[in-house]
Amino acid sequence: MEIGVSLYSTSRFGKTRAMDYIDDEMRKQSPSVTLARVIMTTRTVDSDRKFFAHILSSVNPEDELLGDGDELRIKIVQFFLVQCSEKQDARFLFMVDEAQRMTPKNFSYLIDLTNHLERLGVAPTVLLVGQPELLDRRDELLKQKRKDAVGRFLDNPITFEGVTSAEALKPILRQYDDYTKAAFPEGSQTCITAAYVPDLYRKGLRLHQAAEPLWKAFESSARDLKTEPVVGMRSLTRAVEMGLTNLAISG
Repeated sequence: MEIGVSLYSTSRFGKTRAMDYIDDEMRKQSPSVTLARVIMTTRTVDSDRKFFAHILSSVNPEDELLGDGDELRIKIVQFFLVQCSEKQDARFLFMVDEAQRMTPKNFSYLIDLTNHLERLGVAPTVLLVGQPELLDRRDELLKQKRKDAVGRFLDNPITFEGVTSAEALKPILRQYDDYTKAAFPEGSQTCITAAYVPDLYRKGLRLHQAAEPLWKAFESSARDLKTEPVVGMRSLTRAVEMGLTNLAISG
């Protein structure tokens, strides 16, 4: 039974920001759903006690890390049960960043945790987010005939791609031109473009109008580097920030 989704891409493509977005949107649109986020820090966490201690310290740092792996897992389950009960909603979203650091044993422990929650009436969904090496973890599990883990969490890994065309770039740039999407300062009625270049904005400048020439610049750089024109979100936002800053300086 598939209860998870896996997402992968190279670094600086905005995976963590995407998780922030999912977190924010879930809290706005489905506030009754219990959320938890964990960042895997090492691939050497191969004992159940270390694995569950890491999760417990991430989701409930005030709890004491006492007991063996089973006892720590019970503490985690109890913590999530209380949250689900308080919200009167059995749904639970568990997000794991840097999931490529998980080992086959870690996936077994994760199955133990989700099974435990399901037995007690909680409906967990696991979102694994990581580098492309996450596919290597999937291959490891397949070689070990671990269909239990693959079927649950890694059945159809999704590629988190960067921007690949001017058409994809334009709606992103529109966010800078609309204070209801991205205000600066936060909470104001000023969009980012207007905050940087108010006079040009009043005269009709909109950042999304630059989508075509900006994408041509990215394509030119890609040709020089002999690579495909794919731009990660971190690189894109830095480029936009530099462009707006230069416009603000030059007028």
